[in-house]
Amino acid sequence: MLFINNISLTSADVANLADFKAAVSNTTINTINLTGDITTAEELVVSRAVTINGNGHAITFTGNDEDWQGNYVLQIYNTTGVAISNIKLSGADGGLLVNASAVTLTGTINVSDNEFGGIEVSKGTAEGLPDPSLTATGVSFTNTSEKYGQPTIWEDKITRTVTVAEGIFTLNYTFKSDQVQ
Repeated sequence: MLFINNISLTSADVANLADFKAAVSNTTINTINLTGDITTAEELVVSRAVTINGNGHAITFTGNDEDWQGNYVLQIYNTTGVAISNIKLSGADGGLLVNASAVTLTGTINVSDNEFGGIEVSKGTAEGLPDPSLTATGVSFTNTSEKYGQPTIWEDKITRTVTVAEGIFTLNYTFKSDQVQ
């Protein structure tokens, strides 16, 4: 790892939206460390391999209207090698969208206070997208707003793409014909 003036060129400490977006856009940054809570009125999209250490902080979506708009706090799109740990994602229709991507969750993941659920795993509609995968073994999930139809994790139009520790969730195949919750 290279250092210039004691600043790592491969990691970034971020405490606001502008710095988070700049770190995601900078392909030399491999690790993003949240050092404060962030609010955003726009969905944050990650389309490259990166580690996001929440360090117990939150990213909160603001201005989400009632009913479904397809807003997610964080969308991981068409990439592999994304790791997310110790974070709260709230305020949108869903906290995290794993869209045609491979994502690993570790630590404590809090997806409370989203309108329709916590984490969606799906493939999207564009031609040729890869199957997604979400690996979340050894994770402590928090979702105080979970209820029937508003799950912590759901698969949309796909199945068997989520790996979690055995017995941590109860599967529901009957809520909606093309979703496993």
